[in-house]
Amino acid sequence: MAHAKLSPSASPRWLRCPGSVRLSEGYVDAGNKYTEEGTTGHELARTCLTGGPDLQGPQPTSLVGMVIPSTGWEVDEEMAGAVQVYTDYVRALPPGITWVEEQVDLTTWIPDGFGTVDMGRCIVEVGELHVVDYKHGRGVLVSPEENEQLMCYGLGLLEVAEMIGPVSTVHLHIVQPRAGDGEPKVWTTTAEELHRWGDEVLRPGAELALSPDAPVVPGEKQCRWCPVRGGCAAYAVFMAGVIGGRFSELVVFEDIRENVLPDPELLTPEQLAAVLPHLDALQRWASEVQSFAAEQIMGGATIPGWKVVAGRAGPRKWVDGAIVEVILRDTYRLNKDQMYDHKLISPTTAEKLAKAGTIGPQQWKDMQAHITRTQGGPALAPESDRRKALTVQFEAIENGDQ
Repeated sequence: MAHAKLSPSASPRWLRCPGSVRLSEGYVDAGNKYTEEGTTGHELARTCLTGGPDLQGPQPTSLVGMVIPSTGWEVDEEMAGAVQVYTDYVRALPPGITWVEEQVDLTTWIPDGFGTVDMGRCIVEVGELHVVDYKHGRGVLVSPEENEQLMCYGLGLLEVAEMIGPVSTVHLHIVQPRAGDGEPKVWTTTAEELHRWGDEVLRPGAELALSPDAPVVPGEKQCRWCPVRGGCAAYAVFMAGVIGGRFSELVVFEDIRENVLPDPELLTPEQLAAVLPHLDALQRWASEVQSFAAEQIMGGATIPGWKVVAGRAGPRKWVDGAIVEVILRDTYRLNKDQMYDHKLISPTTAEKLAKAGTIGPQQWKDMQAHITRTQGGPALAPESDRRKALTVQFEAIENGDQ
């Protein structure tokens, strides 16, 4: 699949850090299991959203076990269930002119720019445009509000829709079933505001990103998915600033904990509030520095005081389980109880049996009384988190005991 140099998916990065485009030239994204899984989910959705404007193709849950040719991944129940949420959602939108996996031209704002819209629908009678983006990931919850990637898609599809009829309102949707509460989110803006953003933010930002002297501007959001952040000096300086020290000091002090990182118990509530938003980025940066250093050494570079060694060995396993099974049974004369580990099925497995009809609906309902769930432990979260804050109870201190 072709990708634009200034892709909409990377726009949160290059609009904030124009120099990242120059720094990442020549970088080849090898992908990983998460990107492959996401691609598989999108391919499954496209397979199902066929059959004309009403999109009445096959149900994702009916395709469990199907292998997606482009990735070689097999569709499992979890993936099918997530994609089902997406297909149900877009099929329920008001009827109108529909686009699925539509490539849109963005050259009005981005030189040689284009992107692919997962699903769009224009209701000409009321001048409304819906642009829907499916996110299969569960790790980071994505909001549609002022989402640059989605706004790029909106502009591209708006340009097409306005050739059909006037559009006044644009609804930008994100369906991410496996993250947060799993509910689809929508942000509504006007066509006028979207055009203004394209003219005043996107076009100048694209021009700056393609200039040879584009500045490198590190920050948590733009650096999060940057492919070269592990070796970026500007990002290292930014992260050093987050932890209260200068990068030059990090390579001089022998005891970083004493000279740079303050004792958490000595931080004031205001200082904690300033540090907490950056902890995820700090942890990622530390991991990326390790990975980058290992890659450099594996490529022949020398890093004083460091080397690459074999990691911890994995768990022991039989080379060929079938052969061992015969030996244990026929040679060692072990019985089945000695040969196999047996355990009761989990509630999740029982639920699958209920969905398959092996356990009846009333039987499954009766089983709910035998199912419990461990309460989640306290977890730190920003005030914007949708979950309700825990009520903290303090025990009274008597007789001066501490």
